[in-house]
Amino acid sequence: MDIEYRSDLDGLRALAVSLVVLFHLGVPWLAGGYVGVDIFFVISGFLITSIVARQIDEGRFSLLTFYERRARRILPALIAVLAVVLVLSAFVLLPSHLRPVPRTIWATLLFGSNVLFAQEAGYFASDVHTLPLLHTWSLAVEEQFYLAFPLLLAALHAFGSNRRAAVVWTLALASLVLGIALLADHPNFTFYMLPTRAWELLTGSLLAIGAVPSISRPSVRLAAAAAGLGLILYAAFGFTQDTPFPGLNALYPVLGTALVIHAAPGTPVGRALGWRPAVFVGLLSYSLYLWHWPIIVFARYVLDRPLQGAAQVGALCAMVVAAFLSWRFVERPFRSPRTIRRGRLLGHVAVASSVLFVGSAALRLLDGWPGRFAPEVVAFDAAAGGFSPLREACHGAVGRIVGQVEPCALGTPNTVPTYAVWGDSHGVELSYALAEHAAHNGTSLAQLTASKCPPFLLVDLPELPGCAEHNRAVLGWLGNQPQVRTVFIVGFWANRTYAELDDLDDGLLNAVRSLREDGRRVILIDAVPANDFDVPHRLANLSRTKPLSPVAGICPKAVDHATAYLELARQMLVEAGVEIVRPSETLCTDKTCAIVSGNRPLYFDAHHLSVDGARMVAAAAAAVFGCRPDETQSHL
Repeated sequence: MDIEYRSDLDGLRALAVSLVVLFHLGVPWLAGGYVGVDIFFVISGFLITSIVARQIDEGRFSLLTFYERRARRILPALIAVLAVVLVLSAFVLLPSHLRPVPRTIWATLLFGSNVLFAQEAGYFASDVHTLPLLHTWSLAVEEQFYLAFPLLLAALHAFGSNRRAAVVWTLALASLVLGIALLADHPNFTFYMLPTRAWELLTGSLLAIGAVPSISRPSVRLAAAAAGLGLILYAAFGFTQDTPFPGLNALYPVLGTALVIHAAPGTPVGRALGWRPAVFVGLLSYSLYLWHWPIIVFARYVLDRPLQGAAQVGALCAMVVAAFLSWRFVERPFRSPRTIRRGRLLGHVAVASSVLFVGSAALRLLDGWPGRFAPEVVAFDAAAGGFSPLREACHGAVGRIVGQVEPCALGTPNTVPTYAVWGDSHGVELSYALAEHAAHNGTSLAQLTASKCPPFLLVDLPELPGCAEHNRAVLGWLGNQPQVRTVFIVGFWANRTYAELDDLDDGLLNAVRSLREDGRRVILIDAVPANDFDVPHRLANLSRTKPLSPVAGICPKAVDHATAYLELARQMLVEAGVEIVRPSETLCTDKTCAIVSGNRPLYFDAHHLSVDGARMVAAAAAAVFGCRPDETQSHL
């Protein structure tokens, strides 16, 4: 063996995978369980660097042997998971969710899925529950790291251990600083990509090469190990999906893991982590990590709802069984060169990978394979694309400075906007629908929207970096546009995150008062009824076995999270001369709300109105434009 076996590290792996699994299962008290991946990164950096550095120092390092060991460790179980995902996806997923699967399988086999997801998916976005291979991003980060890092260690060997430590320290700090600098403006890149994650692996590497002084006093080691465990648990139980991450906040789980690795041996913390059941879970951790997310995705998909109660327990049991079978009959046999020699290993991997590539290519050519379903199902599924055709062109991310970038003018071409929509992503489709009325009136509308950025003014929003700056820029732009006499204020008022902001009412009132002082007409579009499911795909799934019934087109009125924290603001807004349009008066009765009209979904996800839904709400405000809804035409 290259390094002495440490049972506490398997216990630490068990902690890491347990945090991730329970977080993905939706356990409410573990909102920061995603930090388990950071624990894995530090452990991996420590163990792999320990082996490679020792072999280099002893003059027996072989790059070919290193990559063979990585292949034995990673590929067999991964290929088995990919094969199951490919088959189940073809039978279970709707066309819109099946289309991305082939390219994610290709990206995963090439260890580039993190690059794909950085471009296409936010880790905490609602639609990630239809991506059965999302979790492979972390494998891609690790394997990209190990393509280059052993070569760097070998190159630094000639310069001595001091130079080696200095270089690794420099790289780790540079990666951390880069991650902190990019987090606000490029959150997906920072979360998924190696340059901003490398410091976590390098933290383990620094421990492995002796760049951190050892701790000799038992009492200090115990205190350090306990503090490390405390940092991990603080992050796991204290963080939420709204915590800016990774960046500075990743220091909690990373430094916590480093302290445990460095100080735990021989302490009660180390002995607790070395508990035999924990060690066994640690041995299963790789397979458990591979299987847990696809099982959750497909279980949610079949049930068409988040997992709760018995469903959570059933999914947990299924992933443990799958992990054990994978570890026993796939991982272990392929790890030993005595059981499967190098040539045979490469042959198996090559054949299996080729089958996956070809099968994925065939599935891609079928373009979601809509022929599996009735036309009604396909039509409802396609309604997930019922957002504004100008969403990508006209809707910005937080930090989009509209004072420097001219906002979109929608409506009658080549006219100066006399209306504006100021808001977050809920304003996009309403901008499009309201602009149809403006076009009929011979004018246009300026769309001033940014994701996750409610129209608040003079209020610091640390939970929403870049939003305050964006809103100041919006007001500055409006100040230079005296012809804009009417401003629609739009927000995702049912968003719990907004409800938890300090001074939310003041921020909204500040914005409104600034507009009213300029003599502008202000119209607040009140809370859109929100659902706890994706509307088009719920309708599609309901139609898979029988035609959609009228009852399926309505749902119980959801709890309005906006009511409590906006009620006072509503009264003050009216006193300030603000007009309020209530979407619930158009979409709901006393107890139910419509989600479909004439087989056309009114939402394109759980809470964003589709263009059809936005047109219904915009019609309620048609008097603003001096015309009736049935007189409008689209001139976009």
